[in-house]
Amino acid sequence: EYVEATKRCCISRLPPVLILHLKRFEFDFDLMKKMKLYDHCEFPPSIDMAPYTVRYLERQEKLLGEAEGPSPADEEDGDCVYELAGVLVHTGTSDSGHYYSFIRERRAAQPGAHPWLHFNDTRV
Repeated sequence: EYVEATKRCCISRLPPVLILHLKRFEFDFDLMKKMKLYDHCEFPPSIDMAPYTVRYLERQEKLLGEAEGPSPADEEDGDCVYELAGVLVHTGTSDSGHYYSFIRERRAAQPGAHPWLHFNDTRV
């Protein structure tokens, strides 16, 4: 019997600091070895995680059951927006390499200007 289903993963409670880790390695069964993924990644300066929370999805499902109504967002969803603070970069292969990072300065010299600092071993 055919059944409509949705598979999803959602977050029950968001943390004060959100760390996202991208899986950048995979196992190639043809070559029988680990391979690094070299696909280009871009990161937005901010991300709203509200659409990925249990609360948001429950409200959305409730609204779908009713007549067209307002958006499922409310004032509490403002706590779901995260600002990008840093990026960790790996160079090399899946077996060896080097890590360096880009960190956004928290205290700006000018209002609204938060420069990015490049940290690489002893060099900033």
